[in-house]
Formats: sequence, C-alpha cells, structure tokens
Amino acid sequence: MTILYLLLCLTCPIFIEASIENADISAGTGRRKVEDSIPVIEIRGEGKPMSSAQIRHLEEINNGGKPLDIKVDKTWIPPNCPNSAKRKDFVTFHYKVFTEDGKKVYQTYQEGPVTIQLGVGMIIPGLDKGLKSMCDEELRKIQVPFRLSRKSKSRVWKNIPNDEHWLTFNIEMVKVEPYSHERQFAFLDLNNDTRLDETEIINWLTKMRKDFGKSWKNEDIDDVLAAKYYIKYFDVSGDGIISKAEFIQIMERDEEFMKERSEQAKREKGRKRDPGVAWILDFNNDGIVSYQDDDDKSPEEQNNSQNNQNNAATQKTTPNTPRASDSPVAQNSSPDTDKTQEQKKSEDKTSEENKSDENKTDKKTDPQENNNNSQQSSTTTGPKPGEESKEDKSGESNEVIARAPSLGAGGFFIGFSIGILLIAALYAGYIIWQRKRGTGVTGYRPVAPNIEHAIAIESDSGTDH
Repeated sequence: MTILYLLLCLTCPIFIEASIENADISAGTGRRKVEDSIPVIEIRGEGKPMSSAQIRHLEEINNGGKPLDIKVDKTWIPPNCPNSAKRKDFVTFHYKVFTEDGKKVYQTYQEGPVTIQLGVGMIIPGLDKGLKSMCDEELRKIQVPFRLSRKSKSRVWKNIPNDEHWLTFNIEMVKVEPYSHERQFAFLDLNNDTRLDETEIINWLTKMRKDFGKSWKNEDIDDVLAAKYYIKYFDVSGDGIISKAEFIQIMERDEEFMKERSEQAKREKGRKRDPGVAWILDFNNDGIVSYQDDDDKSPEEQNNSQNNQNNAATQKTTPNTPRASDSPVAQNSSPDTDKTQEQKKSEDKTSEENKSDENKTDKKTDPQENNNNSQQSSTTTGPKPGEESKEDKSGESNEVIARAPSLGAGGFFIGFSIGILLIAALYAGYIIWQRKRGTGVTGYRPVAPNIEHAIAIESDSGTDH
C-alpha cells in the first residue's frame, strides 16, 4: 500500500501539468503544434575556446582529411583570350582583399596595379596558383586558406593579414605578358641601359626581398657571391658585363640541355628552375633544382659532372660556363678558383719528378757528401724507438708518427700481479699498526705477558671477575 501511495504522489503532478498545458493550447489555438512535442535539450560547453589550429584541423577533417585548397569563382571571362597566364609569365592586376567575415582590408585601385612573375615566389602561394590561366580583363574571386596565405612581410604585401582562416581576393587582370628572353632581361635590367653588371644584380636581389619578400631558399647564399657567379656564368666576352645578346645565347644553350635531360627531370624531386638570378643553382641543367645538385655530391663528383657538361657545351657554343664548384653554394669553393683537381694532381706529379731528378743528380755528383748528409739526417731526424716515419702519398714531406709501445698479454699480467702485491702489503701494514695500538681486527685479543696484565685488560673491557 505504501508503494502505491508513493507512485500516486509522483505521477499526479505530471498529469495535472499536462492537462493544464492541453487546456491552454485548446483555449488559444484549438490544436497542438508538431514542434511542441519535440523535447528541448540545452547543451552547455565548458572549457577553453578552440584555438585557430584546432579550427583548421576540424575544417580539414570535414574536407575528407585533405589539406584545404583554394576556391576559384570565375566572375567574368572575356570572349577572346589571346594570352592565358602560365608559369614565368608577367601579369599585371588589381585586387581587393576581404577577411572571413567580409570586412575589406585593402585594395590597389587607389595606388595602382601590381606586376609580378608567376611561379617564382613573388606572391602568396594561393594567388600564385589561382592567377594561372587568367586572361586579359578577366575577373575572379579566389578564396585562399590559411596554409596558402603565408608570406613574409614586404612593401607590396604588407597589408595582407597572416592570421585569417580564409582570405577572399577579388582579382581584375589588367595585362598578361608571355615569357620571353627579352622580357626576362628587361625585368633584370633595373636602369634600362641594356646591360647587367654586378652592382645591378645585387640591387635587383635587394629589391625582390624588400618589395615582394622573395629570398634565397638556402639562407647561406650571399648576394655578392651570387652576383659574381651570375656575371661569370653569362659573360661570354669576359668583360664583366652581360649584354642582351650574351644573356639570350646562354639561356638558349641551357634550354637545349634541359630538353635533352627532360626524362631525368621527371624522376628528380625538387622545385622548377627560376628564370631569375637563381637560374645558376641548377648545376646539371635538367630544369629541376634539388639538394642533389649540391649536397648529395662530393666536390669531385661535382667537378667531373660539370667538366663533362662544359666539354659538351664548348662543342655547341663558345662561352665558357663556370663549374659547379665555383658557385656560391658549392662546398669549399668560391667564384675565383679556376684550377680543377686534375690540374693540381698533374702539378704535384711534376713537382715529385723534379725533386726525384734533383736527388739523383746530387747522388751522382758527390757520393761522399750524400753519405755524410744521410748520416747527419739519420742522427737528427731519424726515427726514435717507439716512433715510425711515414712518407706522404704526394712524396713532399715525411711525418714522424709517435706510437706508444704495446704491452700485450704479458705486460697486463705483470701489472695485475704487482697491484695484488701492493694491496697485500698495505693490508699487512694495517694489521701491524692495529697490533701496536693494542686493538686488532675483529675477534683479535692481544696476549698478556703475565696474569696482572690480563686482569687489567679484562677490567678495561668491562667484565667482572
């Protein structure tokens, strides 16, 4: 009975509330809505808000686990497209940039359009990819994710934020100029004097870094050494100046090598060859700049491969191409070194032969003096006991290498036995010292010479008799 009473007390208020709600609904509208029967669940989250990296990670999970890529919306396409933008082409465009919440950050319509070269690192990776295949006067809307919007701060891109999840660019293409050797030379020629020298190349590298944030992939490359090597690479006449004809001649020669080694370039991993000053970093002329061009090869292999290339190049063209060992990134080298290792070896051999001939003539002229000199040299510079003289491979100098005499198994046994004897002697001395003090090792009691002495000893030890 008590159980039934408790159940009635619990269920009666529920039925009463339900009847009141139904009465209100019937009085107001006359019927119950469908959404009124859906239970309301309130979820409260506790803890720190999600970081930007966590939000981007969730977006990539929603994208199927793949990295986020750009989203291109072609707003307007002109009916005629004579020039479609591709890598190495020069493009001039206006843009407006918006944040993820639609706030406009910057536009170029007040300051003027931007001119860059596609595919060489002059712009953020997202736009470098999204501007390809655009035509003159075409309009595009390009959404760039965080991972493709990173770029070092520079004068041209200083107004583009680096902490947004998504950036939206409205692009208006003004002009597309196809790549050519003449246009590339004009791009490098800052003062328009139709010639390139070392100072102008250094100024061009500085401008690329400050205006567009473009710098060397390898930070160990020095601009001055790179400019010297670049001049040496393209200078056919050897006057320290690159003319337009010399530039076109070397570029056409290298492109022929790149066509011949196109199959090798497909198997090699790396970045495509930069038509700017970084053109000199591709030592094997296969069109791909990789770490194998410099790091994976020893200096001897670099010299051999570049010498073979130079021999083949001299059969086709006249200019002398610098070796890979002369480049500013080659190991243990500088642009001013002109001797190969083979030449050094041949010079060493000739010097050895001359020295041997001089020694022979000295022996023939005065044998007594040679004997005296040999005796003096043996007494002064002869090998001592425990030392061995070795002659260098080049034959130029003798080295006296000191070697410690080896003891062997017998010497080890003798040393071990001497050590044991020393330990035994120390222990015997310790026992004698304890006896003289009147106390001995544990369990040792000194023998009394008479009975009175024995009684004194027992009384000292605390025993009663």
